[in-house]
This record gives sequence, structure tokens and C-alpha cells, in this order.
Amino acid sequence: MDQDQAVNIKRYSELTSGAEIPSRANRFYKLSDNWYFTTREGLSMGPYDSQEEAKTGTSDYITFVSNAAPHVLKLLTPNSQNAPT
Repeated sequence: MDQDQAVNIKRYSELTSGAEIPSRANRFYKLSDNWYFTTREGLSMGPYDSQEEAKTGTSDYITFVSNAAPHVLKLLTPNSQNAPT
């Protein structure tokens, strides 16, 4: 797959809600020689040595978020009052 192509896979909630699918085309970006991805919370995750490693990191992050306790998820929310200072 070309790195500029977006994969348009719907999540279960997107299938049932009828909402428009958010763009995931710009999730990955390169700074200097490192690759990063952004989360829907607006966080930048990385650095990774390659875009493929960043894609694997995305999958790992989604698994982590899917299994995280609610108090942990609050820490991932920008401007959260519960975020450590």
C-alpha cells in the first residue's frame, strides 16, 4: 500500500451510528529521521524508526486504550484536570 493511501475501515460504533468516518489519512508523519502518529486525543506518539513501526505502534496503542481503566484514559485527555503536572 502506498504511504499516502488512507485505509477506510469502519469501527463497530461507526457502522451503527451512521456518523461520518473521521479522516485517518494524516495519522502518520515524519520529523527528521523519525516517524510518529497522532491519536484521536491529539497526542503525538513516537519516535519510531519507520512508518511500519509507527503503524505497529498505532495498533499497540489502540489495544492499550481498549483495555485501560477509566482513570488511565483520563490521563490521555489533553487539558485533563487529572493529568500529572
